[in-house]
Amino acid sequence: MIKDNWNIRKRKSLLQQTNGVLIIHGDKDRIVPYHFGKTLAEEIQGSHFKTMPGVGHNFKKPEVRRELFEEIQQFIINDESNKPESKEN
Repeated sequence: MIKDNWNIRKRKSLLQQTNGVLIIHGDKDRIVPYHFGKTLAEEIQGSHFKTMPGVGHNFKKPEVRRELFEEIQQFIINDESNKPESKEN
């Protein structure tokens, strides 16, 4: 049921994203299967995928949250799609 609802409601809009997309997925997620995240990342042009080894659906442990924060921070800093275009005079 999650798969069907997710596909209907979200997939189309996600595939049309033109800004940078970061997908972080725990490889032990039992709520949203890991391969869903991996497949989505493959389908969104220019997306970035990060596997959180040994992590389930919720990022409960402080060390996992720190790693998650660092991944997001680096993505924001390095993502070219979020930087203003240079203007020539």
